[in-house]
Amino acid sequence: MSCWRHVPPDLGSISRAPRVLASAKSELSWEEFVDGAMSFGAALAIADALATEEGGAELQEFFEHVMGADGRVRLAEYADLLMRHEDVLARYTGFDVAISMRFQAFFMTGRVRSWMMKTWRRLGLHEDDLVTWDEFRGSATSASG
Repeated sequence: MSCWRHVPPDLGSISRAPRVLASAKSELSWEEFVDGAMSFGAALAIADALATEEGGAELQEFFEHVMGADGRVRLAEYADLLMRHEDVLARYTGFDVAISMRFQAFFMTGRVRSWMMKTWRRLGLHEDDLVTWDEFRGSATSASG
């Protein structure tokens, strides 16, 4: 079983993958390649989930759980909340925490949090950003197309 369970939904996504994974340098380390692939898959999975009524509602419920009085969430806090709910994390990002932990123990340490932060950047956001639900949803939707 793979720790990246999301398969890009169409040939257009697959054809965009090399461009999205491309780096300014000509060589990637294994960790850089895995980080790129994981965050790319998660960004697609979040966009797919937001396109469904059930997925959008559940992600919004978690978003509102950490939302401040001003209606904004710091994305690092949202990632931390999702990571504490492994079933939700796996369902909406493709990250399987139990398998990832075994993978991390062998190859790397602390990668799931890193993958979440890179996923926000793939969506055009930064982990320290304070965003509203509409801003988050808009970024995820526009980044997938």
